[in-house]
Amino acid sequence: MNVLIIDDDKAILLFVKAFFEEAGHNTAIANCGNDALVLFDKQNFDLIVTDVVMPGLDGFQTIEKIRKNSISFILVIFMTSSKEDEELQKGIDAGGGLYLPKPLKPILLESYIKVMENLVSMRDELIYKANYDSLTGLPNRTLLYDRLHLSINRAKRSKTKIILLFIDLDHFKNVNDLMGHDAGDAVLKETANRLQACIRDSDTISRIGGDEFIIMLPDIDNSNGIDKVIDKILNKLNSPFLWGSKETPFISGSIGVSIYPDDATDIDGLLKTSDTVMYKAKKDGRNNCSHYNQELGDLIHKHTLLEDELRHAIERGQLELYYQPQLTCNTYRLSGMEALLRWHHPEFGAVSPVEFIPIAEDSGIISSIGIWVLKTVCEQIKVWRNLGYKPPRISINLSVRQLKDGNLETNIIKMIESSNVGFDSLALEITESCIMDKPEKLIKILARLRSHGLKISMDDFGTGYSSMSYLKRLPIDQLKIDREFIRSIPDNIDDCNITRAIITLGHSLGLNVIAEGVETSEQFKFLKTESCDEIQGYFFGKPQSATEIMSMLKYSEINYTVDKPLLKTA
Repeated sequence: MNVLIIDDDKAILLFVKAFFEEAGHNTAIANCGNDALVLFDKQNFDLIVTDVVMPGLDGFQTIEKIRKNSISFILVIFMTSSKEDEELQKGIDAGGGLYLPKPLKPILLESYIKVMENLVSMRDELIYKANYDSLTGLPNRTLLYDRLHLSINRAKRSKTKIILLFIDLDHFKNVNDLMGHDAGDAVLKETANRLQACIRDSDTISRIGGDEFIIMLPDIDNSNGIDKVIDKILNKLNSPFLWGSKETPFISGSIGVSIYPDDATDIDGLLKTSDTVMYKAKKDGRNNCSHYNQELGDLIHKHTLLEDELRHAIERGQLELYYQPQLTCNTYRLSGMEALLRWHHPEFGAVSPVEFIPIAEDSGIISSIGIWVLKTVCEQIKVWRNLGYKPPRISINLSVRQLKDGNLETNIIKMIESSNVGFDSLALEITESCIMDKPEKLIKILARLRSHGLKISMDDFGTGYSSMSYLKRLPIDQLKIDREFIRSIPDNIDDCNITRAIITLGHSLGLNVIAEGVETSEQFKFLKTESCDEIQGYFFGKPQSATEIMSMLKYSEINYTVDKPLLKTA
């Protein structure tokens, strides 16, 4: 321990000092409160042993001032000959608690030293757990924030820069999935060691969660040399990782770079900008880095605005559902409709789903939007039925984030039961990417929903990585061929072969097959010839509002003319 002893009696100072040094602790002494404050500014102390009655600042006042100027917890022992309750309360109010009565007794002083040793040990353990990652031993998010705060204040005074590197391991999930979590933990520990070898002693590496690390480089005069550091890190992460004698699946790193004060002037801004450009590095192919720039800054600003506005879109009545018709290829009858979300913003206008759906996903807003979509569809079905129409089954899209919501299954069942529209009135569309994360759990959820009468469709089929074994086991009713394969048929031979193969595969598994993005008669004729069951696209009808599509519901029981589709809108 580092111990500060304060007393205006020199004999007592030397007496207490000797006991602590005999026990192996470092000591400093002060004759009064003001001298103690000077020492405290220059050195860190674990324990302060102070007399109560002293000239100038008394012991209570001294400790109060020290507490105000310290962010760490310091243990205090007051030495006093008084036994008055009022004085004891003053010590408690000042932040102390233990009293060593005068005249001092050696046996009591020795016992107090042992108590303090235990308390300091416990305090240090708690501080470590609160500030360091238990797996890697690296600073955690809490300590990173503290160091960033100090570094920013220092950079303001010295006019220097701080470089923040946000690092995410690529393909780390493959290690856990294929070799187990012990192997994953070993990779994280080795990553910490490799990163440590790339930086200066004054830099900070932090593990902020999962496979995400942050490196803070403070006191930088210019950022010209940062690319060399980044190349070194990427090369280190590219080297094979071993688990025992076996090499793990390939791992690399994606790095986002943000600089104070060029890109952001506060902690949250630095973390957000570096996080954002890290994801850009992943989108650009992984195993590389991306630097923050003004163009990205504008995108982040717009992203933030859209996210804030999207949180209020439901209550402000800005969301609307459009419905796109689906027809059978053989009879040209209306077989279904897909509910598609639209956002009408008073300032931004019609915001594209391509733009706001990912924001809803990343922010978690998609869960509340999903509930709103389901409720709105159920209510609209009842409205149409009350007007005498017989709407076909309506498909609703479910995202990966929604499927991870533990309340999803319950919410869907309760909503449909309470609306009394019937489970057979709805279908749920999932994408191939949904089944990659915890497929066994997803299979059980979908099976239970399907047992109620809901139809399950796999959307965008052909663009993901679903294996045949999972496809065979998935409780689905329909495959939806992605528009990417439909766009170039019948001219592109490869797309024709892929489309033909998907139709054959779906039928061999007893599934209905629908093609989306059908825009020309040539595409339709090819799909009909290849025995595709249903089609969806602008050739037969664009997405329409609930009111507009009623004109089509009038003819839901009759055949449509292929050459002049009735559903086509301007």
